[in-house]
Amino acid sequence: VTSQLTGLRAGRTYHYRLVAKSDGGTAYGADATFTTPGVTLTVVARQVVFGGRIKLSGVVPTHNAGEQVAIYAQPYGGGSFHSVTTVLSGVGGTWAYIAQPGIATAYEAIWQGAASQPVSIGVHPRIGFSRTRNGKFLVRVSGGRSFAYRVVQVQRRSEGRWRTIR
Repeated sequence: VTSQLTGLRAGRTYHYRLVAKSDGGTAYGADATFTTPGVTLTVVARQVVFGGRIKLSGVVPTHNAGEQVAIYAQPYGGGSFHSVTTVLSGVGGTWAYIAQPGIATAYEAIWQGAASQPVSIGVHPRIGFSRTRNGKFLVRVSGGRSFAYRVVQVQRRSEGRWRTIR
């Protein structure tokens, strides 16, 4: 049996079964499924230091250039995904977007109403050291959340053990 289907949406799972009718009655086939291809979303690294950038990329299943791909983000603690931008696919249906998350963030790509699997990016604090005029060190910690009234300890490795300096 062959039949061409139209109106299917990308990235969706559809259930179907065959029904055979004759003078002897009706027979129902088993439930079966298939999933239409959807947009892909990949990242090389799932961790970034605060202020850093990360490349999100993928391919649309038509492999056509000029297809719109919407990028959505859900920062940690946020209620739901929100629109970030829309990019166009290039040669071979590939697309890319450079993101700069401030805190841990989940991303998804949407093409023709179908969402990719989300990917989560962890964000580590940026830690910097500088020497003051009197020879002491100054530690600066920055991140997407305030470090006010938080304790930051500095440790050094000495004789195979970590020792807290301050």
